[in-house]
Amino acid sequence: MAYVGTIPVLVTHSNIEGGIWPSGTANISQDPLVENEAEGDLRLLTGSPRIDAANNPVEIVPFRGEYYELIESRRSLVKNLIYPVPDPRFPFLGVHFTRMIGGGVEAGPNAVLSFKRDGYDRFNVSLRDCLSIASFAGSWRMMAKHWRMGLGEWHRSLSKRAFVTGLQKLIPQVTASDLKRAGSGVRAQAVEKTGALADDFRIIEHQNFIHVLNAPSPAATASLSIGEYIAKRAETQFAIDD
Repeated sequence: MAYVGTIPVLVTHSNIEGGIWPSGTANISQDPLVENEAEGDLRLLTGSPRIDAANNPVEIVPFRGEYYELIESRRSLVKNLIYPVPDPRFPFLGVHFTRMIGGGVEAGPNAVLSFKRDGYDRFNVSLRDCLSIASFAGSWRMMAKHWRMGLGEWHRSLSKRAFVTGLQKLIPQVTASDLKRAGSGVRAQAVEKTGALADDFRIIEHQNFIHVLNAPSPAATASLSIGEYIAKRAETQFAIDD
């Protein structure tokens, strides 16, 4: 048993470098060998003990979502959350209006292929990340299936007028002068080898690990019911007693 402060903690089925947890079932005490922990690049290096520790049917392809926000004098246009009817072919919601807790109103996002895993700007490019995307057959199959959608998203990225046209389907009164550029985010989208975009969690049990892949939204990531579901899977997988 290990302690965090004075609280006893039992850790099992984990890879913890240095063996700081002296007890627990199926722990691995090895360096996981990641690319650059200091810069947040946690991709595994050749020789990592976690490589091939699961049969992963998907690859992560980054998509950037870009936002505008309503100028303060036009925030009254939006009093609640406004969402379009989603296209069932894609896991993305489409552009929508979100009233924020601070009073601001976000409009967006689009969904464009990002050329860097942490590419929050359209000019961010990583040769390694581009090669990773290009070497995955699922990426090409995805683009072959959805090239029209992809071109449309890039059009909205490069043209404010096109972005506004999408928003006007929800609120016709919105004009380009009502909007200013805001932030962006990068979604770690799981793509299958067939080119299909995973639209839900992928939970894989393998050996002594449970891998949670493709967290589809911040709300889902924070869902207590999903946490309970994974905990129940862990009880069965690891024969954990209450």
